[in-house]
Amino acid sequence: MTSQIPAGSSVTLDHLAAVHAEWKRLQAEADKWQALADQMKKTLQTAVGEAREATIGGITVVTYKPSGQFSAKRFTADHPDLAVKYTVTREVLDTDTLAKEQPDLYTAYRARRFERKG
Repeated sequence: MTSQIPAGSSVTLDHLAAVHAEWKRLQAEADKWQALADQMKKTLQTAVGEAREATIGGITVVTYKPSGQFSAKRFTADHPDLAVKYTVTREVLDTDTLAKEQPDLYTAYRARRFERKG
């Protein structure tokens, strides 16, 4: 049976020091390879330019097409008149006020992110 640890508290992981050290080593290695992969991807993207796909030896090796994500900020800058026409107002939850008036409740509904620190 595991004990419940209150949110926001700290836990000691001395018994997992070796796991943490190996995780850091592997993450550093992964980061190195990811940087190299990103560099190669950028080279390919530049070469593809505005095309939708690229081939090597007649075989499609990459595609470069719209992803479904829309850049509202860029569209608004390029077409301010159309942006006004297609802008709608909708109700949104005022999370800033909620955080000020009910900080514990606000914190309970925040997403958590696992980050390496040391």
